[in-house]
Formats: sequence, C-alpha cells, structure tokens
Amino acid sequence: MATTTSNSTSMESSSIFSIKNENQKLTLAIVEKPNDVYYSKLNAILKEKGKPPEEDRREVPMPILRQCMEELIRETL
Repeated sequence: MATTTSNSTSMESSSIFSIKNENQKLTLAIVEKPNDVYYSKLNAILKEKGKPPEEDRREVPMPILRQCMEELIRETL
C-alpha cells in the first residue's frame, strides 16, 4: 500500500512537472544579443539617413551614434 501511495505521488509530481514545463515554454522569449540589437538599430538609422553601412564603425558620425544610443535607451526603459 505504501508503494501505491508513492507511485501516485510520483505520478502527480511528474504531471505537475510536465505542466510546469509547458508553462515555462510558453513564457520563454527570444532575447537578442546586445551587440546584434545595437548594430541592427545603427544600420537602420544609417539607412534612414541615406548613408551606407560603414565597415569601420569609427567612421560613423557621432550624431548618428548618439541617436542610436538614445533610441535604444528609450526602448529599454
């Protein structure tokens, strides 16, 4: 009889575990790497300004870099 109780308990806990796992899967979100977010935003601003994406990021004008950072800060607040 003790084994029946432990079996039903283990079955209950395994079903709770599977429900918990299903809920966790639903709440997971894909998070991009910060570097990818930054460069995608920077390239979008460069395209908007009619400038080609720079190979050397040191060549990007400072006002564009500032705009990129300000937009990212606003989006993450």
